[in-house]
Amino acid sequence: MITIKTTAYRPDSGVKFYKAPEEFLDYRDSSYLDTGKILEITNEVSEDGLSKIITVVYLDQESLDEYDVDPRVMANRDAYRTYCIEHRIKRTTEIL
Repeated sequence: MITIKTTAYRPDSGVKFYKAPEEFLDYRDSSYLDTGKILEITNEVSEDGLSKIITVVYLDQESLDEYDVDPRVMANRDAYRTYCIEHRIKRTTEIL
């Protein structure tokens, strides 16, 4: 198993965290969660509401590699990065 933890830090509570489109979430779920390539996804917002932790557990390196190069995943990742830049949301990513 490989666990990736991404933390987003928004500048204030008036800035909304990025929300992926439902179409992408449906695709991700059917292609990766339902097939066991992603074992778990959790979202947690801090008590002060300024940070959000998203933890994704992949079955193995092969599953993570497949996810990383999926064109739909890449497009959503680009949209997420752009949103964060435009809204001054800082991000960190860790491999656990």
